[in-house]
Amino acid sequence: MALRFPVNLNTQISYVQNKFVNLMEEVSDKCNSRMIDFCRAITGKSVQFLHADPPCNFSVLAMGSLARGESTPFSDFEYLFLLGEKTNNDYFHKLAITSYFIIGNLCETKLSYMSIDELNGWFDDCTKNGFKIDGLQISAGNIPTGNGREKSDTFIVTFDDLKAQYAHVLNNPGKESVRGDLTAMLTYLKEVYVYGKSPFNSFLRTLAAFPISENRRVANLAMLKNDVSKFSFNYQESKSRSGYTVNAKKQLFRFISILLLDLAIVYRCPGMTCWETISNMCQQRYISQSLSSTMKFILACACFIRSAAYLAYDSHYDTISVAQKTAESLQFQPESQGQRWSVPPGVYVRMCQHLLPMQICVQNSLNNLEALSSQDITDSISSLSNKLNAYLSSDRYADA
Repeated sequence: MALRFPVNLNTQISYVQNKFVNLMEEVSDKCNSRMIDFCRAITGKSVQFLHADPPCNFSVLAMGSLARGESTPFSDFEYLFLLGEKTNNDYFHKLAITSYFIIGNLCETKLSYMSIDELNGWFDDCTKNGFKIDGLQISAGNIPTGNGREKSDTFIVTFDDLKAQYAHVLNNPGKESVRGDLTAMLTYLKEVYVYGKSPFNSFLRTLAAFPISENRRVANLAMLKNDVSKFSFNYQESKSRSGYTVNAKKQLFRFISILLLDLAIVYRCPGMTCWETISNMCQQRYISQSLSSTMKFILACACFIRSAAYLAYDSHYDTISVAQKTAESLQFQPESQGQRWSVPPGVYVRMCQHLLPMQICVQNSLNNLEALSSQDITDSISSLSNKLNAYLSSDRYADA
């Protein structure tokens, strides 16, 4: 039998949700600000350690979660060196490696992140998995020296070099664009350190001024469709007494994070943070006020679940339990005792009730992307906006 909340209770629920969203946005902002300060201090110490003046002006630009305003004290540090002029990069290789050692000496980097084949599996369980560089694995390497398998200066670049790389990828979208490419990576950037005169603001204006071709617009839509199709949500299972495990970051947090990134690319309206992007999409009428509130609620839930799990484990550990809990079993016990941190079922269920219809409406809006005309592309983007805004009217909250 379906239970329907009376209006005054719905109002109270909305009030609590709004307070929760405001709190999580404030917490995320403060955490991100502290992490930027911390990364700036590490870079400053690295410059001092080399006992030599840098050969030119440069900026350290954060990418990834730190740039999107989603970082936690257990996040990876992904960054590049943007140089004011062309120079010998030896100094910047040394600076990068010095910063790696300083971060490694915090004793929160698992050996596997250094990708040393002979040490694979050694002592990893004895090392706290916390703040670290993005890593030297093939699948990582968003750091100045690349992934360590081959010498790469992709992330030690001048303004002109990075602009040329960006323009090339933007105008020649290939298969990699469906998974995300350089243009996606540079959608969000944060300046965490400056030596001399910064080239950063000029670089941002240059990126924003690039025209978007029809091929790129189709590639952006394909990337959005491909990304949302990777996730599976089955929130009804959360009512099971036996429970089950999920990955807080890969199965929950990444969906809303990637969705917002892809939408920012499709609509060309990123903000300073992912939270601001939602507001910008609303202001430009791509999404309704109701959908804006819904997206912020999902993001707040995702940030809460991920951060609470990390804090409970005191580690970058993502596996959590979803189950009905008794009062006696709510107390967290370490993983070594066979227990996992349990997400409050109400938060998880409410979040997934939003995620599933949002995923479906994005997929249904982006069928038959091949061989689209310019008008078809515009219509597809408009249809996506209309369906995203309309999905909130579905009666999926009837059951309680």
